[in-house]
Amino acid sequence: MNEECPAMTISHGGRVNGKPKERPKDQEGEAAPHDMKPWWPSTTPVTLSSEVEGEEGETVPDLAEIASDSDTNSYESGGDYAGTSGRKGRRYLQRGVRSRSRARRQQRKGARRVSRSLSSSRSRSPRSGGGEGDEDEGWSRDPTPPTALPFEGQPGMTCPIPTTPLGFFQLFVSFDLLFYLMIETNSYANFMRNDMLKTYNFNWTPCTLTDIAQYLGIVLWMGIIKLPEMRMYWARCKPYSMPAFAMTMSRQKFKALGKYFHFFNRRALPRNTPDKLLLIRPIMEYTHDKCKAMYTPEKHLSLDEGKLKWKGRLNFRTYNPKKPTKYGIKFYFLCESKSGYVLSFDIYRGLYSSLQDTIFKLMGQHLDKGYHVYMDNYHNSVPLVEELYSRGTHVSGTLRVTRRGAPTVL
Repeated sequence: MNEECPAMTISHGGRVNGKPKERPKDQEGEAAPHDMKPWWPSTTPVTLSSEVEGEEGETVPDLAEIASDSDTNSYESGGDYAGTSGRKGRRYLQRGVRSRSRARRQQRKGARRVSRSLSSSRSRSPRSGGGEGDEDEGWSRDPTPPTALPFEGQPGMTCPIPTTPLGFFQLFVSFDLLFYLMIETNSYANFMRNDMLKTYNFNWTPCTLTDIAQYLGIVLWMGIIKLPEMRMYWARCKPYSMPAFAMTMSRQKFKALGKYFHFFNRRALPRNTPDKLLLIRPIMEYTHDKCKAMYTPEKHLSLDEGKLKWKGRLNFRTYNPKKPTKYGIKFYFLCESKSGYVLSFDIYRGLYSSLQDTIFKLMGQHLDKGYHVYMDNYHNSVPLVEELYSRGTHVSGTLRVTRRGAPTVL
């Protein structure tokens, strides 16, 4: 406290010695302006280095212009804090200190951002003596396209072309498949009757080929005509009355078939098997072989992923909040670009497997024949393109610049 200033007691509300505090006056006796510095001692502002050296004497603009220090300037010049005291003055003082700390942090962030941009520009700058191309990584600026590989495929159906839609359907859902499903469904029902008789209310009659065919037809029909509940398909009142369902199969029989419908012999199921798709493996392999055997695609193919919506319990169920179908089972597809015909597919099972191995597994018999595959940046990479080109396959698609082998100029 200065000797010229007598001792003062400050109470709540900004009152000095019990009287309202007066604003300081200038030499002429008038009240000082509002932007005058506060009467408490102000601290000296901390300054940071505002220049960062770049390449060959390059200077970065002043970092104080990058950081927003309006709060700091307001505090140093008094601003709204002039003429305050007591608890309110201390609160304003704390706000000023916080604003100055915030300004320092912004200046430091700006300095790191500028230094990072300079280092990245140095790393991406053209190498001296490199000529027109990047010889170290094998990239060239020559716009000449690569040599086109000859296409050796023979597109078209590999079997007699059916004349009816039912004939096309029976190419994939054949008599052998229906017979296999009938055997496995009856076997599983007998297994449940012999081993779980005490805990199950067993009501089952052996199914036939016609029952299996009708059951699959109703399931496909339900996928086209969607109703809120399954019992509505057998309703007799309007507007949900559809007599075709009741004429094909009763609701109780449909529920019994759905309860024991099975693809794999439960008695032959090994313990602690690592294959998470063992129960549907026979049907997957059958469908996969049929897709490859019935049709030879044209030159241009498409490789992408899809998702089957599913929210039940499954340890390899995936979740992606950015997709329309957030929960489901992830598929990898290889299709013909023109028609969308599925040539090969695989299911993501949560096990570690490189993306390159999955793609080569999907390509399979289509390698070394001059096909042209289109893919997005999730699948595409420089090593994959080189490997597929060595196997007689062209690749087109977008590329992530962070992938290994991408040119640094990007």
